[in-house]
Amino acid sequence: MGNDSKLNRFKCLQLALIHDLAECIVGDITPLDNIPEDKKHAMEDEAMLELTTYLGSEVGSLIYNLYKEYEAKETPEARFVKDLDRFDMLCTATYYELRDETPKKVARIFCCHRR
Repeated sequence: MGNDSKLNRFKCLQLALIHDLAECIVGDITPLDNIPEDKKHAMEDEAMLELTTYLGSEVGSLIYNLYKEYEAKETPEARFVKDLDRFDMLCTATYYELRDETPKKVARIFCCHRR
C-alpha cells in the first residue's frame, strides 16, 4: 500500500487484527476439513458474538461490525485485507511444501481455498 493509496490504513489494520479472532474458539477451519462453508461461517459468527459480548456494547459492536465487514468483503479495505490473508496462506503453504519436500501441496490447498 503506497502513500497515494486511497485505502484507510487504520481500518486495514483493524480488519487484519480481528479477522481471525473466532479461531481462538472454533480453531482454524480449512477447506481440507470438509466443513461446509455455511456451517463454518455460522460457527465463526457465533464465536465472534460470544467473544464480543465480553467487551461491552461499544467495543464489542465495533469489533463485530469490523468482522462482518471483512467477511462480506464490502469495502476496499476488507477486500485488500482478504487478499493479504490469501497471500499469507500461499506463503505458508509454499514454506511447508519446500520444508517437507511435498510438491504440489500449494496447488492442492489453493484450489480448495478460492473464495
